[in-house]
Amino acid sequence: MPPFIISLTFFVVFLVTFQLFRIIRFIASKSVEVQTVLELMLHISVSFTPVAVPLALILAMIYTLNKLSEDSEIIAMRSFGVSKFKLFFPFLMIGIFIAIAIFSLNRNIVPRSNGEFRKGIIRLGSASMLRDIRSEKFFTQIPSIILFAEKVSNKGKELKNVFILSKNKNNSEGTERIIFASSGELIKQKPKELEFPVVKFHLKNGNIINLSRQKGKESDVEKIFFKEYNFPARPNRLSIHYVTKDGMRTTAELLDKMYKQKLKLRPGEFNRGLVKSELELWTRHNTPLQCIVFILLGFVFGVKKGRGSSRNVSSWALLTITLYYVLLFAGIAFARKGLIPSYVAVFLPTLLATILGIRSYRNLDWIN
Repeated sequence: MPPFIISLTFFVVFLVTFQLFRIIRFIASKSVEVQTVLELMLHISVSFTPVAVPLALILAMIYTLNKLSEDSEIIAMRSFGVSKFKLFFPFLMIGIFIAIAIFSLNRNIVPRSNGEFRKGIIRLGSASMLRDIRSEKFFTQIPSIILFAEKVSNKGKELKNVFILSKNKNNSEGTERIIFASSGELIKQKPKELEFPVVKFHLKNGNIINLSRQKGKESDVEKIFFKEYNFPARPNRLSIHYVTKDGMRTTAELLDKMYKQKLKLRPGEFNRGLVKSELELWTRHNTPLQCIVFILLGFVFGVKKGRGSSRNVSSWALLTITLYYVLLFAGIAFARKGLIPSYVAVFLPTLLATILGIRSYRNLDWIN
């Protein structure tokens, strides 16, 4: 168990590192709470656990069986008539227990963690607007909008002497809106029916200049004075747009979605969305099987043939794992194009790995 826990921790941390770069850009320039970062790290760690567990199992098995072989413990057990199945049985029970746990995680907990991580990233993105606006500096993170304020206070919420340039271009035609205001306030509203806030500028005592350009015509200029004006700030990357992906659906929700998609299909019609849902579903069922198969492979790779014999176990194990995932990813790519069924793409590598493991187990020279 200690090698398994260490390996699992390593792989989870390794996989989380890639997602960490998405969070660092918020941490580096914004005052993000430590609790928020820890929650995001927890959710993404849970999401990567099913991926890391099979790899951790095979490494832990190879290390443990190699250690037992080098210390002549296996030779001692064989001399007392212990069969290879009796030695393998405790590891098999652990693998089955872990497989059941992974199956349970994949049904509800992992999808919800994926959803919470995505929501957290979007919340950080929407909150970053308040912290990026600085005094006497141009703010350009909103697409097609340039903002400048002579003085910014209250963590970016209160603005003095505001200038806003808003552009809307369409080929050779386009409109520009130039706004001057003596003061302004950045307001975030969170309607009950929406998950994410609506952001707008509440401007006071200023004027709006609208410039309209049309091809072959002179520009039209319109100037409007105002005492109060609400200017919406809804950039594309901060828009209230949340898509629930298949990885964020529980197994029951995923099955319900697939059932509705199949009802709309015509005979022989290819639906890419349905294929993605099927791949997600079969992958959730395949991961527990991976755990048991990788336990078997770790056993046959870890047990040395005899005292003094040597073989490059790490190379064989690495080659097997590499071929497994190459075949898996290639199959998924073919399935997304409709060339092979989704269940074949997911389960075929596991079936071949099982055949290899059983054959190697039978060929394991235990008596001599």
